Amino acid sequence: MKQGTYVALVIMSVMLTIVGCSGTSPFGENIKSTNEVLVKSEQFEKKITDVGEISRLVDLLNKSKTIDPPEKAKGIKPEIAKETVLLHFPKAEFFYIGDGYLYYGNNGQYYSVSKDIEKYTTEQK
Repeated sequence: MKQGTYVALVIMSVMLTIVGCSGTSPFGENIKSTNEVLVKSEQFEKKITDVGEISRLVDLLNKSKTIDPPEKAKGIKPEIAKETVLLHFPKAEFFYIGDGYLYYGNNGQYYSVSKDIEKYTTEQK
């Protein structure tokens, strides 16, 4: 009986560890605990310093999904393309290329992100 209880506890511990670790950010600590984000394109430049706005942006980025490079991005370098919008965190750089596509400069991976990101990547008047 004791062995069964120990086995059950070990299984439950492993399950809790897996579930607890699965909710981590795909970008790690690179976008957490920041107090300023630079957003820059050819048309405008702004700094986001509002804690709530940065938090909502980080949440939006954390919900993105990895994808293969989209057709729109093939053959271009997001870092220098005119249409891209830079989102610069102290330890990370993202390039929004439009249509819900995001390039993470730290690892060269593309992500599909909600178009709500355009609230941050367009000039608000």
